[in-house]
Amino acid sequence: MIAKKIIGYILGAAGIIFLVLSYEQVRTQAGIVLPEPITETYLLISGIVLALVGAFFIFNKKGGRKKQSPEVPIYHGKEIVGYRRH
Repeated sequence: MIAKKIIGYILGAAGIIFLVLSYEQVRTQAGIVLPEPITETYLLISGIVLALVGAFFIFNKKGGRKKQSPEVPIYHGKEIVGYRRH
């Protein structure tokens, strides 16, 4: 569970970095030159995908479910009148 969240944060951070680097003004200020085959569109799309996958790992609660508490009988005298979750 914790490992999935760490992976999610790493992917989300990488996605945000890719999104920021998709702007030419940011790249010129940082002095980063992209290789020829990588375009701004590829950076933008990959940044969005990485950020979404990271968010899925961070906010996914499927693996963190707790076991359901057993039902406990409610007595009225010696008679069971209902059940409640403990």
